[in-house]
Amino acid sequence: RLGRLVLEGEVEDREPDLEIDLVAQATHYPFTCLREGSVDVAVVYGPERKLPEVKAFPLGGDPLVAITAPDHPLSDRPYIVAEDIVDERYITYSLTPEPGFEWEAFLQPAGVLPRRLSRVQLPEAIIDLVRAGFGISILSSWAVEPEVKDGTLVSIPLTENGVTLEWWAVIRQSDADGSPAMRLAQA
Repeated sequence: RLGRLVLEGEVEDREPDLEIDLVAQATHYPFTCLREGSVDVAVVYGPERKLPEVKAFPLGGDPLVAITAPDHPLSDRPYIVAEDIVDERYITYSLTPEPGFEWEAFLQPAGVLPRRLSRVQLPEAIIDLVRAGFGISILSSWAVEPEVKDGTLVSIPLTENGVTLEWWAVIRQSDADGSPAMRLAQA
């Protein structure tokens, strides 16, 4: 999402004198990169982390949805619960539970795991496999909007109330008000 903001120029319009470089390494180790100084602002997901060394700024939330092929037996449900996917082939980006994602926010509270897991690390490949009927998955709703609009995928809310992935901009606690990091995180 930060990349989308930068591309659209919203941050650049608000803060024209800030120079923004994206650091891919920070995706996997955001707090380490922040601590070591290789990044000044990290974008992280999950529940707010009240850590003494960081300040967190909410960026918003992305609803997580289950995705199925249009002819899948779950495709006509108004929402699904974790127990609905126990017997399905579940195609997942990561087998490691991550804060705020489906493992922690959806499956773990129900105490269930799908019996058949397939790890696929490219969201595009997950979408293609689900569209072809090889299983189901859970992704952010924005990631599957084009396929849902063209009718090649169905998205189904997780639980009656939905499950949302929260995003945060985090900076070092030591960054002063008015610093470039603070200005970027606030923008």
